[in-house]
Amino acid sequence: MIKKIFKIVATIIKIFLVLTIVLFVGFVLLQRLSNNNKTVLGYRMFAVVTGSMEPVYKIGDVILVKTVDTNTLKEGDDVTYLGKEASFKDKVITHRIIKIEEKSGVKVFHTKGVATNSEDPTIEGNQIYGKVTKKLTILSFFHKYSSGNVGFFFFVVLPIMLLVGTEIVQTMLEKYEKKAKKTIDQNNQSVHEQILTAQADENQVQEETHNVSNQLVIPAQATVEPAQQQVQQPTEEQLQQELQALQQQVAAQQQVQQPTEEQLQQELQALQQQVAAQQQVQQPTEEQLQQELQALQQQVAAQQQVQQQPTEEQLQQELQALQQQVAEQQQNNQQ
Repeated sequence: MIKKIFKIVATIIKIFLVLTIVLFVGFVLLQRLSNNNKTVLGYRMFAVVTGSMEPVYKIGDVILVKTVDTNTLKEGDDVTYLGKEASFKDKVITHRIIKIEEKSGVKVFHTKGVATNSEDPTIEGNQIYGKVTKKLTILSFFHKYSSGNVGFFFFVVLPIMLLVGTEIVQTMLEKYEKKAKKTIDQNNQSVHEQILTAQADENQVQEETHNVSNQLVIPAQATVEPAQQQVQQPTEEQLQQELQALQQQVAAQQQVQQPTEEQLQQELQALQQQVAAQQQVQQPTEEQLQQELQALQQQVAAQQQVQQQPTEEQLQQELQALQQQVAEQQQNNQQ
């Protein structure tokens, strides 16, 4: 913020100095080239070269003269005029009006310097450039110290060179700053692009890694699933073997001989004979023998129930269920 304010103030000062010098030089050149016949908006500038108007105007002061109607002039006004007589001839004089009179219908002005005792030759209105309006202090300062060759160099040439050089350096610095800023922006953009490229490469690597993982996992799953199917689902050959084994079991079961009723009667008679023998030896009571006989009959009946083998009808049903399972397995294999 301070730098910005300083830059603005410096720019204003430079513009003011440049305009002042340009206006001063322009006025002087215009008047010299036009022999004081040209004005700028009705104004002329003149430099005091003698001390005849001191202490009002000193040597080196720059005064501003305005073109006015000579009929408005009065005693006490300071005017600038072109001398035509004696030692004043063709000289630009700035003196004070001390008297105004008319001769043969023409206004005649009497003038003299503030610091002189002698009166100037009389002048007429057509000799007067104008009335002094003010002293230009700043221009007077520069004019006083730039009148000589050394002063002109230090107060005119050198400031102009400094101003021009400063402008050139400032322009070069601005161009350098713009170029540096452009380079920095390009570098930032390049770094940003590199970051984006790196991120894109990283995303691509992650995607490729994911694809490779999928490629490794999918075949493994494809290998495991048939193995599981092989483990979980018996093959047709296994089913045929199980069917044959079951058929053999049925056949073997059919060959197993069940105890016939005749054999059971023979065992009963043997037991009765054994009981009779024991009765003869031990002579148990009739009631005891009846109880033992009933217990033996119950044991025989329980043994028959335990030793009962699955019936032929049950084996046929299991065989049909196994044949249906084999048929379904063949259909799945064909699909």
